[in-house]
Amino acid sequence: MQIGSAVRGMREFQIPEDMREGYGYPEITVKDRRKIFGQNLAGLLGMDTKRGMDA
Repeated sequence: MQIGSAVRGMREFQIPEDMREGYGYPEITVKDRRKIFGQNLAGLLGMDTKRGMDA
């Protein structure tokens, strides 16, 4: 799988409504996606995520 496909998949993924209602899973929000792409993905790519936080 190419990284582009993984990124597109995560951008479009949403927990189905029946699972959210039946099991109490939360909806994936824009804020959640920013955290995923901003910190977790950067870490997976070996980027230093702490460097910009002190500025």
